[in-house]
Amino acid sequence: MTVSGEDKTSGSKNMITITNNKGRISKAEIDRLVREAEEYKAADDEYKSKVEARNSFENYTYEIRKYIDNSREKLALDDKKKMEDALDHAIQWLDNNELPDVDDINNMWKALESACNPTTMSGGAEPEIEKTSKTELAAKGIKLVAAGVSLFSSLGLI
Repeated sequence: MTVSGEDKTSGSKNMITITNNKGRISKAEIDRLVREAEEYKAADDEYKSKVEARNSFENYTYEIRKYIDNSREKLALDDKKKMEDALDHAIQWLDNNELPDVDDINNMWKALESACNPTTMSGGAEPEIEKTSKTELAAKGIKLVAAGVSLFSSLGLI
């Protein structure tokens, strides 16, 4: 900012320029930060996909748990035991693997779906998983493995 001043009695004029460079980032620093952001973009994207996949799978396990709890009379005892064992295994695996690879999550998801698939149940019970779960998964862009697609399809969610 440029400021000028004039002494009216003497008629002298002066101009000064005021700059505020304190706390500002230089052009070189900005360029360095942009380069670093570009370098770490792939790692950030991979981390994001792992977190989204983990959260989606964890949400799926809660939906299965809710289904089991709400369907006590509809499930045969051996089917319920099979589902609970598979669910407990999946939850234990999540507890032991804080940030697993997306492929590992998909494999565990496939195993859980296989154990909870209505075609493998003796009573033929079909889990009624909330439709919001499908919407959340679609929004997060998580690719379901082939077995998962067939389960969701059999449930009428896709």
